[in-house]
Amino acid sequence: TVYSYLNNFRVTIGNILLYKGKGFEIMLKIISGARISSCARSLAVGQAALDESIKYAKQRTRRGSPIATMMSIQSMIAEIASRLEAARWLTYRTAFLREKGSDVLMESAMAKIFVTRMAKEVADMGLQIHGAYGFTRDFKIERIYRAAKEGEVVEGSSEIQRTVVASMLLA
Repeated sequence: TVYSYLNNFRVTIGNILLYKGKGFEIMLKIISGARISSCARSLAVGQAALDESIKYAKQRTRRGSPIATMMSIQSMIAEIASRLEAARWLTYRTAFLREKGSDVLMESAMAKIFVTRMAKEVADMGLQIHGAYGFTRDFKIERIYRAAKEGEVVEGSSEIQRTVVASMLLA
């Protein structure tokens, strides 16, 4: 990889975006927005896992009854819904604060850690509900499971988000 560094480089006034000398601050605000978008995508993945799990549990039968009547399946579906709702509100709160003009660098990093983990965990529960069928491409949960992992690595990995949060808290 080749890196280029520009030192003492002049930019004409017409090519300056927003405010001179504020590029790093602007970039951090953009990153915060990108993290919120990543949370929204992870929420969609979590919601898809819930929807597919409910649909499958109602259709799949065991000993003549839908597996949705089994307490273990009901427990997993309730857990998925609860985690999804908590993640939804954390995302909404962070987006609200950003919309009101607050600096949400730390909040967006915390939301990304929580929401992307939630998506992976609920997709895993959804896959468990589907059993071995969940690994086949015949069911959407297989794709949802892969998409859930993606959230933890795009827009900055969860490890990077933890570093951001810790550095701000320990400053």
